[in-house]
Amino acid sequence: MVNLKHKQQRIVSIVNSPQIKNLLHKEMTRREFLVFGGIAVASLFGIGGILKQLVSHAATTPIAVEPENGVKTLPAATVPDGTASGGQAIQFAVGSPADTFVLGVTEPNASNTGVPDSKVFAAADIITADVVVTVPNTIIDGKEIRATVTIKAANVTIRNCRIIGPQTGPAGRPMIYHIDIAVKNFRLEHCTVRPTYTSDLTDTLMGHDIVRVRNNISRGVDGSGSYIALDVGTDCNYLVQGDYIHDLAYYCPSTTHSDNHTHNDGNQHHCGTNVTFEGVSIHGYWDPAVGDGSVPGTFSSTQCLSGNCNDNYGTVKGRRNVNATFQVNQLAGGVTNDLHIINSWVYGGASTINVADTKLAMTKFELRGNRFEVPMYGRNAIIVAHSASSAIFQCSGNTYMDTGLPMLGTVGNGRQNQT
Repeated sequence: MVNLKHKQQRIVSIVNSPQIKNLLHKEMTRREFLVFGGIAVASLFGIGGILKQLVSHAATTPIAVEPENGVKTLPAATVPDGTASGGQAIQFAVGSPADTFVLGVTEPNASNTGVPDSKVFAAADIITADVVVTVPNTIIDGKEIRATVTIKAANVTIRNCRIIGPQTGPAGRPMIYHIDIAVKNFRLEHCTVRPTYTSDLTDTLMGHDIVRVRNNISRGVDGSGSYIALDVGTDCNYLVQGDYIHDLAYYCPSTTHSDNHTHNDGNQHHCGTNVTFEGVSIHGYWDPAVGDGSVPGTFSSTQCLSGNCNDNYGTVKGRRNVNATFQVNQLAGGVTNDLHIINSWVYGGASTINVADTKLAMTKFELRGNRFEVPMYGRNAIIVAHSASSAIFQCSGNTYMDTGLPMLGTVGNGRQNQT
């Protein structure tokens, strides 16, 4: 620590020393005068510099800081670094000094999520073979992956990548599979996930134990699927922060679906506990540029079941609604509980939040601080919950985008007003 008083006293004692006084009273030759004068001038500059630094530093109390152990906000992250104290350092995303994104305040969109379309990857950074990660702590950074990705290890990180799938045809599976029992703490950060070739079986990502941060996700049948198999566990550990999910791929007719059309959802939750979507923007619309349903309302009843294309999935007020923005199916048989959608922007859908009929007990589904667009079936269709599920919602601080007024609550077996 700098002791300003001690340093000042030291400078005064030097100036008042007998040696300096003797020099000042001594009769000097011309040569001695010039030499001493040069030394004196240099000393004065040095003393002035010391005083300036002392004054500037003394205004703040010195402290010891280990920033990698503190609270970090996007886009800062802790990364391993053998040369740093404690073996960890802080890493900031490219362009972070100008990044003003605030989780839950800044709405995610194409300009602040994923990899910009203008980004051109070098040939050495383009991967064309399917990626299967089996080594823990693997980091994949700054690649264009023209293939699928399967995670079978713990602590895997994929960041700053564009994942666009095979270039010869649809993958017929999620672009990213992370359903293996070995998956723990998988991180997907600042990536674009957008299959080049779509199909009625091609999703974007599916699995458990993931942290997703500001990804741009589109062109899958579902935006994503939160899921954990019964033989793997019950805790899904699914955290999504600042993602932009939009423009899904709707197919009608679809021979792979019993009712002849795809059931597109911004996110479909199959089973598992501990699922949080925070500060995300989910758009429950399909992209007219992809899929077989590119022209709404043109399929006959023999091609597409009556009511599905022309009513539920047709253009309403210029919008192309999908099944649900957030769908809870619970058809996989596992425990479903502890779901949270908070401080997010939720658009469209035939019904925005849809909880399917189930006999499974679910005690908490929190909806807090969200901005809801009025869905296809009106304000009373924001949340449709069937059977006993209508009793589990904990709603607070949700509003309508168009009016800013409080959202009404839930519908299905009855309405539950917000607290």
